[in-house]
Amino acid sequence: MSEDREHQALWAGVAIAAIWLAVLFVGLWGGDIVSHGNAMTGDAGTSVPTVVIVAPCALIATIVIARRAFTPPR
Repeated sequence: MSEDREHQALWAGVAIAAIWLAVLFVGLWGGDIVSHGNAMTGDAGTSVPTVVIVAPCALIATIVIARRAFTPPR
């Protein structure tokens, strides 16, 4: 493995770790997505943690970075 590929793998690992660290922080201190209900229909509304949206985006980013950085060159 060449030195450039080693550096690429290192920085990809750092990027993936930073992505999931951000997901952890959003999970711990992030707010909620709040939907207010409709009084006329009796809908009480709902709230969903923000991390529910952030985690799938982080998963997609992880897959893209890993495929680009850790697959051998053609």
